Amino acid sequence: MPIEYERKFIVTPEARDAALALLEGAPAARIVDAYLPPRSGVGPALRLRVEAPVGEPDPPTAVACAKVPRADGARDELEWDVPLPLALPDGAAMALKTRASLVGLSPAGAACTLDVYMCPGAAACPITGEPLQGPVLVAEVEGDRSAVDAWTPPAGWREVTGRLEFGAGAVARCGWPTPGAPPA
Repeated sequence: MPIEYERKFIVTPEARDAALALLEGAPAARIVDAYLPPRSGVGPALRLRVEAPVGEPDPPTAVACAKVPRADGARDELEWDVPLPLALPDGAAMALKTRASLVGLSPAGAACTLDVYMCPGAAACPITGEPLQGPVLVAEVEGDRSAVDAWTPPAGWREVTGRLEFGAGAVARCGWPTPGAPPA
């Protein structure tokens, strides 16, 4: 079972243009995530992901994933393929995004990505409350723990690592958090 080490950042409005410029020519995929609540409300949610390169048809399978938090801040990640199409149960929440690999910002031993969320939208930055023109941008760096811990984000990328309300599943279920709200 792979172990996931990651840090997560919200790109603030002042850094938005520079972040969007990083998308030019970057390898990108469109992602549809469906989050299924755990049975009886206990345990991790199950994520079903359909991912394909921009401009390519959908794959014949989705990837099911359960992420279980560890005491050291990492997560155990269990994944398996599920044939498509699927009938999603009531209570499933959806998130749509495009993910670009930012090779120029990726340190040795880790990968930096930028997610452009199409849904749910936000009228303001979920960190600063400043008005947004377009979708919320979320960056992640994921890989070897030492590379992830040592990585320095560009100016205007505010770290939200460990704040559950900024996780894609929470955003799909509840929308973007209110600026200034206490961490979940």
